[in-house]
Amino acid sequence: MKNGILVAGILCIFFAHGMENSNGWSITSYGTRINLTKGSILDADGRVDVVVAGNNQQRMLVNSNGWIVSKIGDLSYFDCVELFVDDIKHGLWVKNKEDDSVSDDNTDNLFENDKDINFEDINTKGHKVFFKTTTKSVYITEPCIRYKNSSFLYSVERPNPDSEKIYNCLLFRNEEAFEQATKDLDMCYAIVLQRVLVDLSEKKERSIALHTLSTEVGFPRKKAAPIAIKAVLKFIKNNFGAYNRIELFVRKRFEFDLYKELLQKGCKLPTSILLLCIAMHKDLNSSFQIFPREIIYDIAKLVNICLKDVDA
Repeated sequence: MKNGILVAGILCIFFAHGMENSNGWSITSYGTRINLTKGSILDADGRVDVVVAGNNQQRMLVNSNGWIVSKIGDLSYFDCVELFVDDIKHGLWVKNKEDDSVSDDNTDNLFENDKDINFEDINTKGHKVFFKTTTKSVYITEPCIRYKNSSFLYSVERPNPDSEKIYNCLLFRNEEAFEQATKDLDMCYAIVLQRVLVDLSEKKERSIALHTLSTEVGFPRKKAAPIAIKAVLKFIKNNFGAYNRIELFVRKRFEFDLYKELLQKGCKLPTSILLLCIAMHKDLNSSFQIFPREIIYDIAKLVNICLKDVDA
């Protein structure tokens, strides 16, 4: 009986069960609740310990003609100390309401019509919003993709092999631009999830909110979504229960649907494995043995049918 209770507890921890409303959906895997929301990341204020934003996206909202930072992966907390007030405030730059895209807009047209794209066409100036709670804001420098003279361009600074103190500025074009930017975007998610986890190590329960990094500075949303989901799921798999909650925010309806599909695929694997392990469990004292082994195998097969195959 004890073994049955233990297995049931493990099943509750691992089993990926989705719940949805019109603009939100959630799933649990590897001990972490992942909440997906179509809306503004400002709604995470008061709900999480830390909100993460792209440094370049934030810089563009301050000044559309600002210089893009190419030292990818640099991370810093935003602190704003008010004059004459011994108080540190946190917050984010957001687009002005009249310039923000409609969240039900189902297009991702950064590079349509083969026209050259300047960053000022991607982001418009915004305004600063301070958080009303103790939620902190973190900026991480994310990859930016440009389209100029019929080529996709990606600039990045990387350490010189002969000297770690010297950085080389590298420029990649077209297919190689996306290959290199993909690796760096994956790295950004890994860096920020690990760094924030360390910073919150003294807290019993930890939570973090992320929006879709790089999508506001040239990285197509359909290409960015699989990178984000793969990075998040890989992290929680390797750091079981490290975060109680991870909040993911998207702006587009198709982006919400794509994130949901990718999360279902990615969370399918531990569920199927666990069901098959239960099926092979030979301890006759286990309460799970009231079910014939064939039925449990059928349940595992049903899970695989409902949730499509996932890339290993």
